[in-house]
Amino acid sequence: MKDHKKLITFTVLMIFILIMGITVTSATSTNDTGSNTTYSTSSHVATDSHVKIEKINTVNKTKTTLNKNLKQSGNTYYISTDGSSSNSGRSSYDAWSYGYGLNTLKNPKYNNSIVYIQPGTYKINSTVTFNKKTTLKIEGVDKVILNGTNRTTCFNIVNGEISISNLEFRNFEGNTGGAIHNTANNTVISCNTFSDNNANLGGAVYINGNSISLISNSFYTNQANYGGAVYAKGNYNYIYNNTLSDNSAKYSGGAVNNQGILTEIIENRFNNNKANTLGGAISNWNTPDALIEYNIMTYNNANYGGSVYYRGNSTNIYCNSFENNNANYSGGSVFIIGHDNSIQENDFTNNYANNGAGINNLGINTDIICNEFTYNKANSLGGAISNWNAIDATIISNNITSNKANYGAVYVKGKNIKLSNNNINKNTASTSGGAIFNIGTNTQITDNNINNNTASNYGGAINNWNTINTTITSNKIMQNNARFGGAIYLKSSDSTVTQNDLISNNADSTGGALEINGIRNNITENNINNNTASGGAGISSYYTNKLNIMNNNLTYNNAYFSGGAIYSYGNSKNTIIQENNINYNTAGNLNTTSLIVRGQGGAIYSDRSNNMTIKYNNIKGNKAPDGGAINSQSSNKLNIQYNNLTYNKAQTGGAIDLLASKDIQILNNNINHNTALIEFDWDKSVVDEHYIGYGGAINYRADNVTIKYNSLNNNNATRGGGAINIEDISTNSDITKNIFIKNNVEYYGGAIYNNAKNIKIINNIFSNNTAYEGGAIGSYNITNVTMMNNSFINNEAYKGEGIVVMDSQNSNITNNKFTGGNTIYGTIYFEFSNNFLINKNNFTNIQGVSISGISLASSVNCKIIENNFRYNNGIIISSDYCNNTIISKNNITHNNMEYGPVIGDSDSINTQITKNKITDNNAINEVISKEDCENIKIRNNLIKNNNITYDDYGA
Repeated sequence: MKDHKKLITFTVLMIFILIMGITVTSATSTNDTGSNTTYSTSSHVATDSHVKIEKINTVNKTKTTLNKNLKQSGNTYYISTDGSSSNSGRSSYDAWSYGYGLNTLKNPKYNNSIVYIQPGTYKINSTVTFNKKTTLKIEGVDKVILNGTNRTTCFNIVNGEISISNLEFRNFEGNTGGAIHNTANNTVISCNTFSDNNANLGGAVYINGNSISLISNSFYTNQANYGGAVYAKGNYNYIYNNTLSDNSAKYSGGAVNNQGILTEIIENRFNNNKANTLGGAISNWNTPDALIEYNIMTYNNANYGGSVYYRGNSTNIYCNSFENNNANYSGGSVFIIGHDNSIQENDFTNNYANNGAGINNLGINTDIICNEFTYNKANSLGGAISNWNAIDATIISNNITSNKANYGAVYVKGKNIKLSNNNINKNTASTSGGAIFNIGTNTQITDNNINNNTASNYGGAINNWNTINTTITSNKIMQNNARFGGAIYLKSSDSTVTQNDLISNNADSTGGALEINGIRNNITENNINNNTASGGAGISSYYTNKLNIMNNNLTYNNAYFSGGAIYSYGNSKNTIIQENNINYNTAGNLNTTSLIVRGQGGAIYSDRSNNMTIKYNNIKGNKAPDGGAINSQSSNKLNIQYNNLTYNKAQTGGAIDLLASKDIQILNNNINHNTALIEFDWDKSVVDEHYIGYGGAINYRADNVTIKYNSLNNNNATRGGGAINIEDISTNSDITKNIFIKNNVEYYGGAIYNNAKNIKIINNIFSNNTAYEGGAIGSYNITNVTMMNNSFINNEAYKGEGIVVMDSQNSNITNNKFTGGNTIYGTIYFEFSNNFLINKNNFTNIQGVSISGISLASSVNCKIIENNFRYNNGIIISSDYCNNTIISKNNITHNNMEYGPVIGDSDSINTQITKNKITDNNAINEVISKEDCENIKIRNNLIKNNNITYDDYGA
């Protein structure tokens, strides 16, 4: 009965051991049939370290302590330190010696046996070789230490199905596998401890077979040239729940060197392992289909791949934790090269490398998905990820936070790399590309959140450097900072930035949201709002060619100096700015008394640009000292067409300010409710006050300017040009077929103030404009100005409710219609001017307190010919201190003069008043008066039916 109970106990014990996962399958024989072979060591790496780290989460080992009085039963055998070959080996008190017992049990007649090695330290002097087709389980009881004294390998497993558990292997040495050399199949090595073993391949264990399992072992301070703890070849091998710490390899695989196929490395702990070249924890060389899952990897080190170096295809690195690993060169945690590899749902924290502190990817079709990258640091490239000459990589749904590098938390060099749905936040680049540094071709950056990143130089969020065909789409890029390109720096060709939200980014220099340099780039359908920069708070471009900026919303951006929304400089050419909403942007530092450089272009600033087209935009509510909406300097071939420019404000050029530019076309725009006032938010002490307050809509000092088909209404200025101010040295302007309504200036030129030469003002409508001088047009110091076929309606001024010309020469005012309006001194007022023609104009219903028609003062060579004056109130023509004036063939009828004659001439010389028709007028004094004149000729006039209180000359 007692023996029967013992048998039941033993059976239960055997079932428990089977549950521990020791599974046996069919064996495959090999050619190595050596027995008791001691393997020589080709190289020996000495170690003085006996430090062991605490084992982390080690699975509880099976511990079996049998009663020494247990009698033999079944195929169970025992080995003890005091055993003997003369014993039966069937009980712990009748145990075999170590060498005799194991060499006996490898015989096939002991197939399916289990041997319990009793507690103690065993000094091992020779290798036990298992070369028969035998199934054997070797299990230590309590603490069993096998000490190889640095002389030999412990086990050479060539054939059979061997299971080894609960043993401690110390100080073994061999060529292939310091403690265990295995070339058999289905071997199970579980719950063992391997320490201070040494080999060429596999400091502790060498496996080159199929379906081999290493489970719940601990590997400490083992050394090898390749695979400090384990060297694995073969197929379907399984490394599970082991602890591997302080192991080292001279070359690759500080803990594990894997060259097997379909190897599974799962739920292991790798700590403080080191390889001098590849893979501080794991090196995989030309291995396909490896599975590396649920491992914890900390403080591992190598030149390449601080934790994992993988060269192969179709691996899956899944759900691992990588922390505090280091690569001296590349891949602080993972270095990967090959095809169709996947890195998913891993945590990368506090890893370090020169390039790619988390991952260095050189592969083709690599998937990097749903990983966490935090506080990693690269000394050079890729604080989290470096893609070096990678092809078809996919980086999706990762959280990449607080990483550091010189260039990019993610570094991209290669082709067809896609980054989408990532959160890339709070990363820092000491040089460029705070979140992403892209130097690749066909890169796609889509649907990412990229926020609060910083770069010292270029691209706070993204730096594209010499890239081709980059697409940046549907990203949220906010609160990033750099010197150039607070959000994006785009030095690229054939690239597109579209449908992104670029909000609250900052550039210390230019390009608060975007800095662009390159050829054939497209910026479309983005929201670019609340960004700041010194220049180009929204977009800055330099040395670009064929840049298209289309369908964007650019609002509330602020440039400290120039280009509140867009800044183009450095000989950029062929730029198109089209169909954008550019609203409420600001250039120029507001509310300061220390403004050194005046701001230009509240919406758009162009400096040394060529062939720029601005069309179909809504440009509203922008502010700058010079050019509330648009400012262009030293630029050529600027086309401003079909825009709505409204409610913009400046000190000069409420909507548009042009300086030293040429070949300008301003066509078919609505330019309304813009303002150029002296009293504004900017400090005016930095500029002579007399040079500001001009051009409520447009101010320019430029050549070859064409302004056609525009509506310029309700604009306002302080000094000159309620709508348009043309500065001196401008030449060759053509202002044609525009509508000027209700523009206002305090001083000169309610609609236009002109100080230039070779100006044509033709076929325009001027209505209800007001000024002190020149209700519609004020011209001063001009040469060769033609005003023809214009309509002047209800304009108002103290002098010249229609036109004032002063200090000018060679003016031609022909075929214009002047209707309504209020003035004191004339609809047309000339002073200190010479060589002008006023011809074939119609003056109707003008209210002049003194002079309603034409007032001449101190001018020379004036011709007033074939004009029609009807229903006006006030003197029709007045000439004072003039020389060589011709007043001829005019039709003056049904006018009312309350304070003077129809025509008055005083203190003039050589005046000719001939062939005029003066009929049906009312005058208080004369029809024609002359006072203190010399050589005046009054001939062949038709004067009749006038109601005159006193007539000096009769009919």
